[in-house]
Amino acid sequence: MQISINTLTSQIKNMTKQQGNEQAYKGWITKNIPWQESSIKSIMQFEWMPGLSKDGYKRRTSIYAINALFLDIDDETIYGDNLLNFVHKSLSEIGLSHAIATSTHHLKIKLTKRGVELPACPRIKLMIPLEQLVSLPNEEDKDNWNYSREFILKAFSGILRAIKLDASSLDVNRASFRMNTKADNFEWKFYSGNNFDIQPHLRVMPPPEKFEFKGTTNQEDIISAAEHYFSSHHDRDEWLKVAAAIYHEFDADILKKLTTITKGELDSFKRQNGRICTAGTVFYYACLNGWEPRKEYINNLKPKTVNVRKSLSDFNNNYGY
Repeated sequence: MQISINTLTSQIKNMTKQQGNEQAYKGWITKNIPWQESSIKSIMQFEWMPGLSKDGYKRRTSIYAINALFLDIDDETIYGDNLLNFVHKSLSEIGLSHAIATSTHHLKIKLTKRGVELPACPRIKLMIPLEQLVSLPNEEDKDNWNYSREFILKAFSGILRAIKLDASSLDVNRASFRMNTKADNFEWKFYSGNNFDIQPHLRVMPPPEKFEFKGTTNQEDIISAAEHYFSSHHDRDEWLKVAAAIYHEFDADILKKLTTITKGELDSFKRQNGRICTAGTVFYYACLNGWEPRKEYINNLKPKTVNVRKSLSDFNNNYGY
C-alpha cells in the first residue's frame, strides 16, 4: 500500500497538532508500506496522508493519486466508550482490512481553533487500504473525487449503522496527525482482510447549472460576502479558494481577522501559481451559501439550486472575475 509520510515533522518530538498543521505543508514522500500491524502502527505515530504527493508538498495540485482512505469519527454516538470496538467488529465481520487508532483528544474535552470547548467523546481515525489506486492527474479528476465523497461515506454509514463520519477527512490532501501510543487514552485495533473496492462508489461530477451574478468589486461587499461565508463550515478545498481570494484582494491581516487560518496555509498562498482566485470567487461561494448581495447586482441568481463544480475556471472565464 502506498501512502505519503511527512519526513520533516516526524523528526520533531512532542509536537502539537497546531505545529503539525503549520509545518506539514512540505516534506512529504511516498512510501510502500506492507499491510502488517507493526508497520501500520509505526506509520500512524507520524503525520501521514492517503493522497500521494508528486513534489513533496501538501497542495491539492500536488496530489496525483490516492491508495487508501482516511476516515475520521469525532462525534458523540450511542456506542459511547465502546465505539472503537463496535467499528472494529463491524468492519471485521465483512472482512475489510482496517487500522483504528484513537486521536489525541479521545474521550477528552477538546478546544477548537475558535476557542469553543467540545465535550469529551470518542474520537477515532481509520486507515483503510484500497483495492485499486485512484489516479488524480488533473483538477477535474480531483473534483470528481470530492463529488464522490458523499457516496463513499454513504457506503460506510451503512456498514457502521449511520455513525457520522467527517467528510473533510476524504479531502484529496487531508493529513492525519500522529497518535500517541503511550497516552493513557490510547486504543488500537488492526485487521487484515480484503482491501476496499472503491470503484463502485466513484462518480463523475455533473456540469454546473448556469449561474449569473453581475457583482461589484466594492471592498465592503467583498468583506460582507466573506464574513457570511466564513461563519459556517465548508469543504476544505472550497474554503481555501475563498481564503486565497481574500488574501489576493486584501492582505494576510484581513484574512486572519476573518478566519482561523494557520501560518502554513498563509505561506501556501505566497507560493501559488496559475490562475488567481479573486473577488468573484468570494461572491460565487457566498451566494451559493445564502449570502444576498445588494439588489442592483442580482441577475437570475439561484443560490439554492446551483450545482457547484469545485473548479472555478468556467465561472471565471464566463463572468470575467
